[in-house]
Amino acid sequence: MEFPVTDYLFPDTTGEATATLVMKQWGKQGVLICYFDTDDGRKLKLCVWFSRNDARSYRPRHSDLDLSYIGISSRMNIAYDLTASGKSRFLEAELL
Repeated sequence: MEFPVTDYLFPDTTGEATATLVMKQWGKQGVLICYFDTDDGRKLKLCVWFSRNDARSYRPRHSDLDLSYIGISSRMNIAYDLTASGKSRFLEAELL
């Protein structure tokens, strides 16, 4: 049985949620795509890219949590917004 990636959408608004990480997938150009089931029933996907700063990790913009090491079924609070061009941006992730 394949994971239903087409059921998961990038957020189209700014927001936050309590969610469960249900899948991770490596994409093109060093991106890690994270798939979440939120407590309010949404199915979201958010991306993190490799940070070349001192932390050298795959983490949201304002978080120290390296999602490449986080296990499936982990519960967390997540936050995201939209860039000026309208693309979603993964801001924060905190394990519960």
